[in-house]
Amino acid sequence: MDFSASVTPVFFVLLSVIASCSSLSVTSCGSSDVIRVNKLDLRPSKLQGGQPATLHGEWEILGDIKQPIRAETRIFKEMFFGIRIQIPCSNNGGSRAEFGSCTYNDTCQLLKSSSSLCDFSKGVHQGDLNFKVPSGGFLTGNYDLELKVSDGNGRQLGCWKATVGLQ
Repeated sequence: MDFSASVTPVFFVLLSVIASCSSLSVTSCGSSDVIRVNKLDLRPSKLQGGQPATLHGEWEILGDIKQPIRAETRIFKEMFFGIRIQIPCSNNGGSRAEFGSCTYNDTCQLLKSSSSLCDFSKGVHQGDLNFKVPSGGFLTGNYDLELKVSDGNGRQLGCWKATVGLQ
């Protein structure tokens, strides 16, 4: 499956990583994840503001999932002397997607244009996210991210932490 986006939050919901990064490190923070991320490839590996990029992911659904799928993102930017600030949720200038520390109560509603990404059947799935890297000097820096995903019953499906750097 292949889909396009001009903002990065869609990928937070799907694969738990921020797409606009120059370095990427992802770990699981869940003990009994139903969704397991097997592979993430970022092309090109060094991103520049305003340029196109692709993030390819492969994930496995290990059990039954009841919709709607809820996702909670927490993003912290590393500031001076190791101080971290939480990035608040912002609607990115009026677009339907949001950026920052946000809660998405129904991720499939957010992804109407890509119904194949709402296939939560057991098995291995893969997908590409094509996006334009946001530009602006204030975005440069290191970020800590956390994504928690739960199903319609409130059961945690997965939790991931990522550390990213944006040039």
